[in-house]
Amino acid sequence: MNNEIAVCLITYKRPILLRKCIESLEMQTYEFDLYIIDNDKEHSAKRVVKFIEHDSEIKLNYQLEKTKGIPYARNRAINTVKNDYKYLAFIDDDEVAEKDWLENLKKTLKKYDADIVAGPVYPIIKSYHPKWLKDYFEGSKHKTGEHIKTCATGNVLMKSSIFKNLRKPFLEKFKNTGGSDSHLFSFLYESGNKIIWADNAIVRENIEENRLTFKWFFLRSFRVGNSKAFSYKSNKKYNKLLTGFIESFCKVILSVSIVIPLVFLYFLGFKKQYLKIIKRLIKSVGFITGIFGYKYEDYV
Repeated sequence: MNNEIAVCLITYKRPILLRKCIESLEMQTYEFDLYIIDNDKEHSAKRVVKFIEHDSEIKLNYQLEKTKGIPYARNRAINTVKNDYKYLAFIDDDEVAEKDWLENLKKTLKKYDADIVAGPVYPIIKSYHPKWLKDYFEGSKHKTGEHIKTCATGNVLMKSSIFKNLRKPFLEKFKNTGGSDSHLFSFLYESGNKIIWADNAIVRENIEENRLTFKWFFLRSFRVGNSKAFSYKSNKKYNKLLTGFIESFCKVILSVSIVIPLVFLYFLGFKKQYLKIIKRLIKSVGFITGIFGYKYEDYV
């Protein structure tokens, strides 16, 4: 292969957003090959690839993963490219990348001698939305060069050698719950891999209208806590389960004790602060229910 980086793009029935993502990748300042893994057995992404590839200056590689589930598609991507490229990157099909995204990831990886580099994902919200919701979607914030303990696949560059002896790095048991990426990166961190943040490697995520609701906010917060407990149980981290249970139980008691008395904060305009308390409460409840065997399946 002429290029040293393979960018992997997992997609499922999002042809319009997929095209926008590919178009943003065509503007990159760093050369790479693009691998599109279609998780739709009806080949919905193939038409997009066929339409673009004739005029594209980047090499597009299309593959179909018939088994439905994000971990299956991600594993297919890694096993396809890991032996032919020095580095591999992931970006989501509902995101668009700044033109220097990949270049900044690579520069940060080299500068800090990292094994994995992750960057920020900023929301694109076109519909009316509560102001506090944008803050929720902006997620993690760190300084470039800062060490982190986990990350997600929406914006990440990795050394392919990490996966030399891992045939199924993303656990398939997470196919319905989500969280296979944070589980994997936590495992890689604990295995001695250095994960570094690149604050200037920016991608932007298109937020669909059905995610701009209190219901989605509550359920996603619950799922985050629930899948974290599921991850600890999968890795038999019983000490973290115990510590997490104690912390979550205390947070539930504290949050419940103040959430009603402080409800006036919400109506006085302090919605972000109030909902931060709610988020902590719901995540803690999700974690506790996960410990006792309940598994919230968000991707059925």
